[in-house]
Amino acid sequence: MISLIGALGESGAVSAETFGRTLLFQGFVGAFVLGVVGLLILKLVVGKRRDPNVKLPPAYSTGLPIIGNFIAFAKSPLGILYDAQKELGNVFTIHLAVESCTFLIGPEAHEAFFSATDEVLDQADVYQFMTPIFGKGVIYDCSLYKRRQQMRALGSFLKPALLRKYSSIIAKETHDYLKKTWGKSGQIDLLPSMAELIILTASSTLLGPEVRGELFCEVSHLYEMLDKGLTPFSIFLPNAPIPAHSKRDKARREMVKLFSKVIKRRRENPEEASKNIDILQKLIEFKYKDGSKLTDDEVTGLLIATLFAGQHTSNITTTWSALFLLEDKRNHGGVHYNNVMQELSNLEPTPGSFSRGEGVDSKVLSEEEHMYGAVKESIRMHPPLIMLMRRVLQDVTTINGITIPKGHRLMVSNAVAQRSPDVFPDPNTWNPARWTDFDITKLPKYSFIGFGAGIHTCMGEPFAFMQIRTILTVMFSMYEMELTTPFPEPNYEAMVVPPKGPNMIKYKLREQPVSSLFGEKGNSSSVRTEPVVVVDTPDGDDNEFTIEEVAKHNKKEDLWIIVKGRVFDVTNYVDVHQGGEFALVNYGGRDATDAVAGPQHPASVPTLLERYCIGSIKK
Repeated sequence: MISLIGALGESGAVSAETFGRTLLFQGFVGAFVLGVVGLLILKLVVGKRRDPNVKLPPAYSTGLPIIGNFIAFAKSPLGILYDAQKELGNVFTIHLAVESCTFLIGPEAHEAFFSATDEVLDQADVYQFMTPIFGKGVIYDCSLYKRRQQMRALGSFLKPALLRKYSSIIAKETHDYLKKTWGKSGQIDLLPSMAELIILTASSTLLGPEVRGELFCEVSHLYEMLDKGLTPFSIFLPNAPIPAHSKRDKARREMVKLFSKVIKRRRENPEEASKNIDILQKLIEFKYKDGSKLTDDEVTGLLIATLFAGQHTSNITTTWSALFLLEDKRNHGGVHYNNVMQELSNLEPTPGSFSRGEGVDSKVLSEEEHMYGAVKESIRMHPPLIMLMRRVLQDVTTINGITIPKGHRLMVSNAVAQRSPDVFPDPNTWNPARWTDFDITKLPKYSFIGFGAGIHTCMGEPFAFMQIRTILTVMFSMYEMELTTPFPEPNYEAMVVPPKGPNMIKYKLREQPVSSLFGEKGNSSSVRTEPVVVVDTPDGDDNEFTIEEVAKHNKKEDLWIIVKGRVFDVTNYVDVHQGGEFALVNYGGRDATDAVAGPQHPASVPTLLERYCIGSIKK
């Protein structure tokens, strides 16, 4: 979930501008306040003696000694990476104060980052500043063993059957919000409007009816206080006695009180509560492996983590996608815009249903090739989180025999990697067609890393794509829109990188249904001919299935496989499977043990599969 996508998900991400400014502050403190002591520490870190036979990454340096790197990094975080890559290649270290940051650029170099386990590359060390927000003992403030169980609890709301149900909820929420807030016509700044809508849809699907119906305003206000309590200063001194932190801490205490009341009511009436499909209910029901349940504080922390994981990233990606489509319509002939509108026209099941927030189900979304391409291309061009990072706990060897030493901060930049001309032709042009009928087997592994990759793929990716495409489907079906301000540049000063604003949209309600825009439906293969059957995938991995039951789940939109006697629902993984769609669908409903163990797969595949396990075969 773009769900931060990376701050909660498996990737681990941060704004480069924020990271640069924080390290700039850190550097000046070390260099000028501590003076000689700081310099000696820096020399000890940078010049630590190692085995002369070990090949270390080359170090990049620019400007004045000691402070030159931070100034360059803070001024242009991506610019310094491009300069270092041009001079030193795809693996290099930039020393920033007492931090040695090693960057990996390009698919081949990325493998060391995305195939390493958490025992080798750790998130917790570099994200300790989130503890005051998430809470003690939650996510980054607990052992890896416990963290994995908490992530598994969060993953329970990402089951394919639940995602199928969420799309209709989000579509209705989108329609109601636009009707009430936008009205029939007018102008609006898109980014703040999408921020309001995203938190509404998140409340409906994740936090439950009590929050959405009774407590939304209070939760929104407390979330805003938590959000404002995360500043560049917080990354360096997360518990410093400043006003933003005081408000943050108070907001978290109030959030725990608020959710504790809801949790108490649900636990007092478990039969009625079990009917809820939101993540709050999943967390209430979750048990650790030792049989203990999550405390109210832990449930609240995980809910907060979920909101942080998706609010900004989904908002920003929805905004960028809409802006690119409208800019294409305004200045580039509208080929991609018209492809999306023709697609919506073909897919609308009954006239006007999309504009009413109806009929936007999992089958429609699975057939939205052009809308999917528009969103994915927008993420390629402007990923909300432009750097992913982890702490090196054990020496890591990457391309050309280069060793990244223990203690380094290992980083990749999706913003740089996803603009590589060696991988993406004409990389600075927004071209959704590059993803239409795309053969993923021709794309080098670890080249598109907008949601991480490999075993560090963000678990919220399916939810994010579903949420964003559902919102755009309803919005573009309801309104005729045009962008009235210049196309924006990215704002690298923000914690998560949005377009610089304002981005004003002029809009008016469509006079005819989207299905009537192009006369006869232009692509009969996209027309709905049969109802969608929603399959309720069982939660947890303690369920048992017969081989005959598994065999029924053999289609792209409902795909199970068997590996070593265990059953995996890989429906959400089809579109990103590096071996292509056919290779995975070919094993749908049957045993794929030998195929998974094949030489084409990295050793990390079994770990990746764990998040999709739903049970085992009956003996």
